[in-house]
This record gives sequence, structure tokens and C-alpha cells, in this order.
Amino acid sequence: MSMIKVRDGAAVWREIDGETILLALKASVYLGLNHTGTMLWEAMVGGTTSEDLTDLLVAQFAIDRKDAASDVAAFVDGCRAHGLLE
Repeated sequence: MSMIKVRDGAAVWREIDGETILLALKASVYLGLNHTGTMLWEAMVGGTTSEDLTDLLVAQFAIDRKDAASDVAAFVDGCRAHGLLE
């Protein structure tokens, strides 16, 4: 499994009431993360895998594993598109 980790210096962020506002520095784009996105982001800051992120969503929201994996893939792809991941 490949490690997913936020690239050092890629963004600055602040969590407010369970949601996160971040600035993707390379693209100069602000992004808003809801509660779920914030959970995934926090895990990716320390380094994780898609499998672990999927497990996190399944445990937290009791959703179908296939749906959780799809949501994780979409979130990770979006982060990659903004140059946020190593």
C-alpha cells in the first residue's frame, strides 16, 4: 500500500468548529473541508494509506466499505490535483 501524506509546506490551514479552511500555497486556492474532509486531512498530515482512511470512514459513519473507498479516492484525487500530497 502506498503512503498518502500531505507535502510539507503545501498548505496552511485552520480548523474552526470541526471544519477546516486551508490555503493551497502553490495554487493560491482556498479550500473548505467539512467534518469528514477534516478527519481525512488530519490523518493525511501524519501519513496514512487509502485502506486506513477507508477504515476511518466506515468506523465513524457506519457506511458501506465500497462507498467509503470511493469517497476516499475522490478526496485524495482532489488533494493531489491541488499539489497537496507527496
